[in-house]
Amino acid sequence: MDPYYTIIDNLRDPIFILDSEGFILDINSPASCLLDLSRGDSAIHILDQIAPQLSDILQKLPVIPSNGLEIAIGEELPTRQFKVSISSLINTPDHPNSHLIVLNEITTRPHSSADISTLLQVSNAISSTLELEEVIPIIAEQWVNALNVSGCALSRYDHEIDAVVTWMGWSPSNADYSTIPGTIYQLDDYPATRQVLGSRSPFTIYIKDPNADLAEAALMQEKGIASLLMLPLVAGEQVIGLVELYDSKDIEFTEAEIAFCVAMADQVAVAIQNALRYKELERHLKEQSTLLEVSQLITSSLDLSTILSILAEQLTLMLDATSAYIVSYDAASNISRVEAEYFSPAANENERVSDTNKKFLEIATDRLEAGVISQYHIDDLDISETEREHLSAYGGQSVLEIPVQMKDQTVAYAEIWDSRQKRAFTPRELELCQSITRQAAVAMHNAQLFKLAQQEIFEREKIEETLRHQAFHDPLTGLPNRALFTEHLEHAIARANRDENYMFAVLFLDLDRFKNINDTKGHEIGDKFLMEVANRINTCVRSVDTISRIGGDEFVCLLDSVDSVIQAINIAQRIQDSLDVPYEVDSYELKISVSIGIVTNSSIYRTHEEYLRDADIAMRRAKARGKANIEVFDKTMREHVLHQVSVENDLLKAIEDQEFVVHYQPIIRLENGSIYGFEALLRWQHPVKGLLSPTGFLNVAEDVGSIVPINLWVIGQSHKQLRKWQLEYEQFFPEEGLPWSISVNISNKLLSQPALVDELKQITRNTQPGLVRLVLEITESALIEDTHSASFTLLWLRELGFDIHLDDFGTGYSSLSHLIKLPIDSIKVDRSFVAKMTSSKNDARLVRTTILMAHELGKTVIAEGIETRTQLALLQEWGCDYGQGYLFSKPQDPEGIKTFISSVLSGRLTKIE
Repeated sequence: MDPYYTIIDNLRDPIFILDSEGFILDINSPASCLLDLSRGDSAIHILDQIAPQLSDILQKLPVIPSNGLEIAIGEELPTRQFKVSISSLINTPDHPNSHLIVLNEITTRPHSSADISTLLQVSNAISSTLELEEVIPIIAEQWVNALNVSGCALSRYDHEIDAVVTWMGWSPSNADYSTIPGTIYQLDDYPATRQVLGSRSPFTIYIKDPNADLAEAALMQEKGIASLLMLPLVAGEQVIGLVELYDSKDIEFTEAEIAFCVAMADQVAVAIQNALRYKELERHLKEQSTLLEVSQLITSSLDLSTILSILAEQLTLMLDATSAYIVSYDAASNISRVEAEYFSPAANENERVSDTNKKFLEIATDRLEAGVISQYHIDDLDISETEREHLSAYGGQSVLEIPVQMKDQTVAYAEIWDSRQKRAFTPRELELCQSITRQAAVAMHNAQLFKLAQQEIFEREKIEETLRHQAFHDPLTGLPNRALFTEHLEHAIARANRDENYMFAVLFLDLDRFKNINDTKGHEIGDKFLMEVANRINTCVRSVDTISRIGGDEFVCLLDSVDSVIQAINIAQRIQDSLDVPYEVDSYELKISVSIGIVTNSSIYRTHEEYLRDADIAMRRAKARGKANIEVFDKTMREHVLHQVSVENDLLKAIEDQEFVVHYQPIIRLENGSIYGFEALLRWQHPVKGLLSPTGFLNVAEDVGSIVPINLWVIGQSHKQLRKWQLEYEQFFPEEGLPWSISVNISNKLLSQPALVDELKQITRNTQPGLVRLVLEITESALIEDTHSASFTLLWLRELGFDIHLDDFGTGYSSLSHLIKLPIDSIKVDRSFVAKMTSSKNDARLVRTTILMAHELGKTVIAEGIETRTQLALLQEWGCDYGQGYLFSKPQDPEGIKTFISSVLSGRLTKIE
C-alpha cells in the first residue's frame, strides 16, 4: 500500500484518492460518511447528486484547479461549505495519474492552510530519495510552515549513550540552536524527553505551566521557547528519534494538529529508518570497495610511501575525520617517524603540523607497545594534563590510535584526529581501521622483504643447504643418519652384485652401560660424551668408510672395499682401543666400552635391512659374552635367532593359554630346622615338551619384553598361595600368625617399570601390610645398571611391607656400598660358592666372610644349593641364618609342599643337628 493511504486514515478532514477513470482508490471515514462513497465507487456519478460542484471539478481532471475553491455539499439547506485542495500523486504502474482530494470545512477552526499539502510534499520527498541530508530539511521546513511555528528539530536516539543527538532542523533564523547538528542531550537530565521516547506518545510543554518539567523549562527559557511539542519517531518496534516543534510565542497545539503531527511522524520515522538502512548498506559497500582497492594496491606496488599515503587518506575519509597519520616506530630506541599523512579540508592549521604524532607518541609509548587500540578526547578524565595541553595546542578534540603489528610486535601506528568535535569511534569504525592497518602492516612487510631481497636469497640458500644436511645427518654428532647410511649401503650391495671380487663389511656398535652415564651425570653430559665418541670412531675408519649414529648409543659403520673379515675385525679392535681411553667431559672422567657385531657381504642377503639385522644379532651376542667384545655373525647365530623366535611365539601362546605354573622350594632356619619360608620358582607346562624349567625360556622372555607380565603373574600367584596357607595353618600359629614368607625373583625390567609400585599395591590390596609376607629378590646387576632409580623403588616397596633380598651375591659387580646404602634385608649366597666350599678353601673363606660381613651390617644370610650334611654343618658353624637346597626338599607343586609342611609340623622331618 502507498504511504498516502496510511496518512489519510489518521486525519479528520474528508479525504479520498481518485484514479484517472474517476474510481475511488482509497477514502477515509469522514469522507465516506459525508459523500456516501466507498472504495471502488465511481465518484463523479455519485457526487453529481450531493455535491454537483465537486463533481464538475473532478470531471475536468487531470487539469487541477487552483487550491482554495469553495463548494457546497448537501441536498438540503443549509449546505455545508468546504474548501477543496487537489494534488497529483506520484504515479505508480498500477495507478497512473491518481489524485488526492482534501475537503476542509470552512465552519470549523482551520488548520494552518498547508496541512494536507504538507503531508503530500513530505510524502513525495520521502518517496523520491533515500538521502537523509535531503529529506530531513524538507521535513523540518514543511512542518514549520504547516503549523506556523518558529522551528523544528529532528534528533536521533542513541541507545548506547542513552541520549538524543540532533540530526538537523529548520528555522527561519539560522542562529537558532536547532540547526546545529551533533548537540547531545542525555536522557537522565531530561525526564520529559525520556517519557516521550519510553511511552512512544506525543507530549506538550508550555513554559507558562507551573507544573512543567524544570529541566525542559530551563532549556526552553534559555532558547527563547514558550511552547514545545515533542513526538517520538517509531519505526516498527524501535524508537529511532525525536521531533521537536517549538514556538517563541505562547500557542496551544490542538488535538487536530497533534494528530496531524503523529501521522506525519509515523511516515517520517519509516522514511528515516529506510534512509538509515540505505546509508548503512551504501557505507558497507563503500567500505568493501575501499578494502578491495587497498588490497589490490598492496599487491600491485612496492612503493611504501605511496601506499601509506593512500591508506592515510582512506582512514580520514572513511571515518569522516579531519586528519590521519601513519608513523613508523622502533620500540628499542623509542624513535618514531611520520611516514604518511593526510588532511581533509576541515583540518585546522595547527593540526597540519607533521610532528604531531612524534610529540604525542612520546606520551603514548606504553599503550602502543602493549598493542592496544586507544581512543580519547580532550575532556577525558583519565588522560594526563600534558596530553590535554598537547591536544589543545594542536586543535585536537578526539584521537584514535591503532597499532600496526607484525608478529605481535608494534612496528608502526595509525593516528586519526577529529579537530571539529568530541566523538566516540564505534566498534564498526574500529574494525574498519584494523582492516586498513593490517594492510599497512602487509605493505611495510612487503617493502621490508623487497629491501632485504638479496640478503634473504642468500639466507634461503644457506637454509636449504642446512636442511639438506639435516635431512641426512644426525643433529647431535653431525654423522650421517640412518637415511644416508642406508643409501650408501644400498650402493655397496648393488656394487657387490655386479662385482664378485668386491667385499664390504657392516659393523654394529653399542656402547656398554651408557645409560648409567645419562642417569648419573645427566643428558647434557651424555650428549657431549656421545659427540666425543663419534669423533673417536671417525678417526678409526678410512675416508671411504661411512659411520652413522642410528639412535641413542648405537652406531653403524660401512667398511668399503675390505680385503677380508680380518681387516674388518682389526678396524673394530682399533675402535675399541680408541674408546677405551678415559674421557674428560666437563671435569668428569668417564670410561666406557663398546660391543661390536660384524657382518660381511654375502649372496644370501638381498636388502640393507638384512645386513643391519644380522650385524645387530652379532653385537648382541658380543654383549651377552660379557660386553666389550667383538663378534662376527655366523650360521649358529642365525639358528640361535630362529630358536629365539620360536620360543617367543610359544611364550605368547603360553601367556594366552595360562600354561605357566609355580613350584615352591622351602627355606629352612638352620638353627632349628623350622620353616622360614619358600622360594617361588616358575615352570612352564609345555603342551609338547612337558614341564620346563626357566633356563630355556626366561632369557628370551627378557629380550622380547614378556618377562614383565609373567613376573607379575608369579607374584600374584605366590601371594594367593601364601594367603591360602595362612588360612589353612593359622591354628598352628595362633598368636603371631603364619611366620612363613614366599620369595619371588623380580626381573630388572620389572624393577625399572614406573608402575611397579601401583601394580604390587593392586595385587596386595586386600591384605593388611603386616600380613603381606612377600619377599622380592633382586640381582646385583639391577643395582649396577641404575642404582639411584633402584634405591628409590626399593624404598617404596619397603613402605608397602615387602622384604628385599639380594640374590646370587658374589657373582656380579656390586660394591659394599650397595649393601650399606640400599634397603636390603638379606643376602643370598650363590649355590656355586656353597657347592665348592668343602673342596676350595677360597670359596669357603668367601662364604664365611660374607656371613660375617652381612651380620655386621645387620642383614641375614640365606645359603642356596645345600645338598650335603657337610655343607650344612659348615654353614651352621659359621652362623648362617637360613638355607635351601635338595638336602631339605626339591621344588614342588603346592600339593607336594603341603606334604612337606605336614611332615615338619608333625615332627616327622629329620631334625637338623
